[in-house]
Amino acid sequence: MSEKIFKVSGEEFRKQYKEAYESGRASLADKMPAEFFARTAISDEVAVLLFRYMSFLDEADKTTCRYLQEVKKLIENGKFQHLKECEGLNPQVIDMIDTLYEKRLRECCDELLCIAMTMYRIFNMQERPLQRPEYKRRTEMAWRAVNKARKDKLIELSESKKSLKESPADNIPLAVKVKEHFDSSGMRGQEEAKKIVAMSVHKFVISEGKDRNPILLEGPTGSGKTFMFQLLEEMPELKDLCFFNYCASDMTPNGFSGDDISNVFSKYERMARQKMKKGENGLQMPLGIIFLDEMDKIIGMSNTDSNGEDCNAIVTAQLLTAIAGTQNYGSVDTSKILFIMAGAFEELENSRKKKREEHGIGFAVNASAKEKENSMTGYDLREELEEIGVSKQFLGRVPYIVHMDRLSRAQLRQILVDKEHGVFGKKQKWLKRNGKTLTYDEDLVEEILDRMEEHDMGARGAAAMLETLIGTAEYDMFANGYKNLHLHKGMFFREEPVFDEQKGKSRDK
Repeated sequence: MSEKIFKVSGEEFRKQYKEAYESGRASLADKMPAEFFARTAISDEVAVLLFRYMSFLDEADKTTCRYLQEVKKLIENGKFQHLKECEGLNPQVIDMIDTLYEKRLRECCDELLCIAMTMYRIFNMQERPLQRPEYKRRTEMAWRAVNKARKDKLIELSESKKSLKESPADNIPLAVKVKEHFDSSGMRGQEEAKKIVAMSVHKFVISEGKDRNPILLEGPTGSGKTFMFQLLEEMPELKDLCFFNYCASDMTPNGFSGDDISNVFSKYERMARQKMKKGENGLQMPLGIIFLDEMDKIIGMSNTDSNGEDCNAIVTAQLLTAIAGTQNYGSVDTSKILFIMAGAFEELENSRKKKREEHGIGFAVNASAKEKENSMTGYDLREELEEIGVSKQFLGRVPYIVHMDRLSRAQLRQILVDKEHGVFGKKQKWLKRNGKTLTYDEDLVEEILDRMEEHDMGARGAAAMLETLIGTAEYDMFANGYKNLHLHKGMFFREEPVFDEQKGKSRDK
């Protein structure tokens, strides 16, 4: 690589730069007059390096980054150690370094530091003695960056070898890891949904975005739709993906107040740029997973404006091109995005309830109908969704439509009391970190479960109910120096919680 870069002689470089300057193609012509090189004792290697960098400075960022990366590698490999220092360097070169900093190319920060460090090392900077402390500081920063990069690489290599030694071959498929993560993180039930999402993510990642199958999750509030997306986002194996959560009901057609589809993808793009990586063709956008919640507010109902146009139908049509991966928005390639959509579709729930009532009354009949509902296939769901107004065109673009069950009482109990991931467990762990403890009565758990079932509340509602129940008790606990907070059923009936010395005393007042 170095031989290729240093192939052109210094004399040829000066000639090429002069031609570039006269034709207006020189990147920093206003900062570095062509005649400067004719009277500067600059080494051939440095001349060529400068020319190669400046020639591409005003091109696309991907080209700039590639050449900066080459410079960084040369510096890290010690290839500049043999270069001669030059005397009488014109101050314009220093101005060039300042210009590089002014551009503030975020993705090139380390490389720019290395450029500054290199300039300081190989040039005599006597023309600007007052600037030397500042450039010395930059040099030290650059060396720290380079040494840290070397150290990180050594640590990464060491950990990689250690991992290989401990586990000769990690043959666990990504799909299995995703499913196990769902199970171990406190997600109860929803076996079909967990397996389908796990397999879809597996195919999407392994194929580098080529195998992408959009998913629609249908189920009541609190069944775990959003929780599933959050669990995906926290997986180390998926850290290079861009995750974006958006409420579809906020989308509007172009020209209306709110976010049109272009605005949505602009927000996604800002997040994705933070995870851009250098590839063969420069910086590349990462693969992404977009979670669109409340889709039932868009595809399952009409929303007519004053002109008689169905706004939801317009938004749905725009979404279809994105879901199909045939429409780009800015630098966002929608064919590299896996769409996971979700909605409660309360109309379906009401329709099913009505059908159960029509087919008969009684425990046996209702239990049978409920069992059939829980074993619902994607084909059954398509028919139901079509009945409530979801277009065939939309349904045809979504290979996986999955029903998520309403959580059973036993599953809700686990969500409450699980020591690691339960609502009470998380609160206990938080208080423990602050030197406090939390205890509760069993009849309190039963009361919460009764209320959750009565109001059709899911996992999300459990946490909200507990926070409402505790109210200001946590503050009182900290303000008065209490060590333990004890919760009981009477708190639902305006009784006070029990602190430290009160515990064990009668609460019947």
